[in-house]
Amino acid sequence: MELRSVWERIQKSASSANILGFLLLLAFVVYANGLRNDFVYDDHSQIEQNSYLQSFHFVRQILTTNMFSFQGAEGQSNYYRPVVMLGYLLANKAFAGEPFGFHLVNLLLNCAVVFLVFAVTREIFRDQTIALVSGALFALHPVHSEAVDWVAAVNELELAAFLLLSFLLYLRLRESGGGRRGWLYVAMVGSYGLALFSKEQAILFPILVTAYEHFWSRQAGSTRFGEKVRHYTGFWVAAGVYLAIRVRFLGAIAPVPPLRPVTTKEVVFTAFALFGQYMRKLVWPFPLIAYYPTHKSASWHEPRVLLGIGVALALIVLLIVLWRKRRIYAFALLWILVLISPVLNVRVLPASYMGERYLYLPSVGFCWLLSGPMLAIWTKWAKPSAYRRAVLGAAAALLAVVCSVAIWGRTGVWHDDKTFLSTMLRDQPGAYYLRTNYAGWEWAEGDKTAALRDWKQAIKERPDNFLAYSEMGRAMATEGKFEEALADLSKSIEIKPTHTAAYMYRGQVYLAMNKRAQAEADLKKATELAPLNTSAQNILGNLYLSEGRVGEARERFEASLESRDTVGAWSGLAECMVRGRDAGDAERACRRAQQLYERDPRGHACMGMVYLSRGQLAEAEMEYRIVLALNPTDPAARQALAQIESQRTGEKR
Repeated sequence: MELRSVWERIQKSASSANILGFLLLLAFVVYANGLRNDFVYDDHSQIEQNSYLQSFHFVRQILTTNMFSFQGAEGQSNYYRPVVMLGYLLANKAFAGEPFGFHLVNLLLNCAVVFLVFAVTREIFRDQTIALVSGALFALHPVHSEAVDWVAAVNELELAAFLLLSFLLYLRLRESGGGRRGWLYVAMVGSYGLALFSKEQAILFPILVTAYEHFWSRQAGSTRFGEKVRHYTGFWVAAGVYLAIRVRFLGAIAPVPPLRPVTTKEVVFTAFALFGQYMRKLVWPFPLIAYYPTHKSASWHEPRVLLGIGVALALIVLLIVLWRKRRIYAFALLWILVLISPVLNVRVLPASYMGERYLYLPSVGFCWLLSGPMLAIWTKWAKPSAYRRAVLGAAAALLAVVCSVAIWGRTGVWHDDKTFLSTMLRDQPGAYYLRTNYAGWEWAEGDKTAALRDWKQAIKERPDNFLAYSEMGRAMATEGKFEEALADLSKSIEIKPTHTAAYMYRGQVYLAMNKRAQAEADLKKATELAPLNTSAQNILGNLYLSEGRVGEARERFEASLESRDTVGAWSGLAECMVRGRDAGDAERACRRAQQLYERDPRGHACMGMVYLSRGQLAEAEMEYRIVLALNPTDPAARQALAQIESQRTGEKR
């Protein structure tokens, strides 16, 4: 009997391993083409332009400020997500800033979530088949594609992973005994803490755990009330500590007011409208859209609001029915309702009120709700008949193929900015923010007429579109149309006085017009608003150098290097050192500039300047000729070579 029992355990374990391996392979394969994708959309600002990701020196800022504080005054936000930022920092260091590594992290996190969906489902339902179906449904739901494909949506993956892990540990804790309980409790609360610092939505999770403990756990009737409370007290304590930390570091729970004023009535009616849209997306996710234009609802007469109210009433009735007949599925419905509720409050949402990524965690409950009826149909209708089994099996396979193709195709949309923006604008032509970004891509590709048309269209759709004015002003400056550029950039600043880029671009325009006082004022303003903006610091440093203000220039280049290593900052610092007769340090600075990017002419110009200051004419000439090979029109290099030739002629005489 003992050997037979061991053999049965081995068979059961092997079966679980096979199921789990199948689910993980499925979760990986359907998104595997995303590993070739580039950074897209907000990835550029949150990762590529994020100075906090360049050095562990910024860990303190990551832990004690809001998520966008690296942008300076412009980065005011209610998002406090240090786990996300630390993950970005580690990924940036591990993968040298390459998008492949970030996409790999997202993909592996999604696989981990699929595993946790399987494990949690098996614990709750005590049925491995339901766990398999739930895991497969979750892995293949196309609405998850935004969360997995978009690097900047990693917070959804981290939230789901840490919350599900915490819930799994809670379920295991209730059945454990002895010394394991203490370690499980610490791990459970710790995982929940990581979820809280990944996304604010986690604050509602104690409600679900408390409800499960009192009304759904198998030992609910036999466990004393005090013991029940002890099981979930850690969640409530962690939530309280999290709120205290938010207030300590952000100054308030939500210090930044809403982007747009909304009345209480608009909040309520818009919530119903959004709720209806989200529930429809769970059932039928198509079309998949990355940007939903803002639409506030002010009356219950609107069709969107009526639909949302109808769906809410229907789900309340369903909740009552499930409570009476299949109580565990009532918990699945409660899971959806509780975890979707934070993104129904438009007072705390960004410019676009709706996002498919917000369904990533709530959809776990939907997969639970769907898996039970699917298995019931299979057992009662198909199991007795081979023909019916074949029909249902073919239908399930077809559904899996359709979902896989949809995910694969959607992942391809996120390949690069051009593909993403053009596809999204086709689906949502009124998305002014996307159109503004697309115009920037068009300008960079040389289609200037189309770019100007799209910027003007984006402004028409959103008159206070400060970003469109700013980008259009920068474009006009590159064309030498300085008066037009100044008008656009000044309009951008008027709309948003904290928009750093507009001050920096306007400062460059003033420099081109030789209005140095105005240029200095704008560039100083840009560095005050965003001290970590390396471009603004470097431009201002070069302005000071051109005026012989070496000490002030050096301060700017050093401030720039505190943010990140750039060729421009090291080259500028080296010139300051040469002028200060510190050639040794200047050479080290130039070497660092060349290490960053060997083919950047500034690093070679820097070394040429150092050699020239030492009288090493041959070495200086070699460096300046490299500069001309990389940039044949460089006037400074030509002037330096002429100086070298003049010195040689003078020596011969």
